[in-house]
Amino acid sequence: MNRFAYLWAKTADFHPLPLHLLDVAACADEILQREPETTKFRMAEILGIPWEEALPWLLLLIACHDIGKASPGFQLKWQDAERLLHKGAFHIPRLVETDINHGFVSQIILDEMLRGRGWPEDLAAFCADAVGCHHGTRSTPTKIQRLEGDSERVDERHWMAVWTEIFDALCAVFQVRSNPSKNNISGADFMLLSGLASFADWIGSNMEWFPFGSIEDCENLEAWFFKRKKNAVRALNELGWNSRKPLVTTEPVNKNETHFVRLNSQF
Repeated sequence: MNRFAYLWAKTADFHPLPLHLLDVAACADEILQREPETTKFRMAEILGIPWEEALPWLLLLIACHDIGKASPGFQLKWQDAERLLHKGAFHIPRLVETDINHGFVSQIILDEMLRGRGWPEDLAAFCADAVGCHHGTRSTPTKIQRLEGDSERVDERHWMAVWTEIFDALCAVFQVRSNPSKNNISGADFMLLSGLASFADWIGSNMEWFPFGSIEDCENLEAWFFKRKKNAVRALNELGWNSRKPLVTTEPVNKNETHFVRLNSQF
């Protein structure tokens, strides 16, 4: 059993963190599948690679929205977590600050993981930033610097290994391949990616549509992901989020022109 199976994401009972990450990715996948080709092209353009290569990376980015929950500061918010952390042989520092924004921690971790996979630095930073503010609050350089300083005091080598294990497991599920080719993203693309993360997380956090799993379910993460895609289909159907038609059917004269897609027009 992978030790990250003992990390929690939801605590009405206990929902393992990796399962929640995949729940939200399954929602993002189904949302994107219901979008027109124009939206898929636009999403692929965020990374500068074809849609077939971009989709696995996009699902990985969305899944990592809560990877920051794999940290002592978040895990110890729940009184029963210490028992599970000991069971998974996690290092628990003597002093832990639990008043943290896990989205900002996710941003730091995701940025580090993407650059470690060979992503361009600026693209990694902006995509991590977009995903990290999925609860509607964007970090500041000061907050990020403080959290980075905190991570250095929390046996960074140990927890870096945990983050790498989770990230690599997600890479295997989504089968990411070619790295993005762009160095930056536009402000509109930033909001598009952040909006997708926020919407998918809202759906994937609904216990009615996504009942909690177990530690044993973490033994086969790929099977869990494909199982939860059925839950995502049901959720979107009940929401009335049907397949979309493009708002425009012709290519813009100016390729840099911004078009608002149906994905964001619900809000």
